[in-house]
Amino acid sequence: MINPQDLQLAVVTKLREIPALLDLVGDEHAIQAYDDESQINGTLENAEFSMLGTSVLVGWTGAELPREGETRGWTHHLKIVLNADGILAYFTLAQTILDGTAEGDCDSFLNSEIHPDCDGIQNAELTPEPGDDRVGRLSLSFTLTEK
Repeated sequence: MINPQDLQLAVVTKLREIPALLDLVGDEHAIQAYDDESQINGTLENAEFSMLGTSVLVGWTGAELPREGETRGWTHHLKIVLNADGILAYFTLAQTILDGTAEGDCDSFLNSEIHPDCDGIQNAELTPEPGDDRVGRLSLSFTLTEK
């Protein structure tokens, strides 16, 4: 099984290579991986609530074991949480991620290789998430399956 933190960092690295996304969020430090060992945030949900400004947070949310007889490895579930100033800004951020291309690359994020030991992105889904603070957020969930 691939270390989930390695997958998170691979997603963050790929996102930081998209110039249009960096223009929207300001700099590469606004795109971060969730640290499950943080004493401050504790959970991915708490980390979402502490996001400031226009920013992106990548988190690993679980994995599925390969089924008996399957030739593929683990299927990892990841989530990209978006933070922006309004609904239009959220959708612009999401569209920039989905369609964004890294410098010198011809494939969009959605069609690019995220990790060399995984197939491409599968089951991508954009979902609104109303939080306890009554602030709506958007997240992009997807899976990566080990080769």
